[in-house]
Amino acid sequence: MKFQTLASGSKGNSAIVICDNIKLLIDDGISYLSLKRKLENLSLTFDDLTGILITHSHSDHIKGLQSLIKHTHLKVMIPEKMYEDL
Repeated sequence: MKFQTLASGSKGNSAIVICDNIKLLIDDGISYLSLKRKLENLSLTFDDLTGILITHSHSDHIKGLQSLIKHTHLKVMIPEKMYEDL
């Protein structure tokens, strides 16, 4: 298993976990283009991702989520409490 931080801090958080054929994005607190570049640096594309796990709804963890949903067909997993608040 490999864990790679893509962004960390108050301006945005995102990471990826890679385990065998599963490539799970954790949080998307950065812009779509920034995330795309960071994935390309790892020789990955959005099509390579299994899905995205959102840990909580703070803006530094979901800032790029709306654009990501608009441009990809990734499965998004969120905490039940966050779903109820939608």
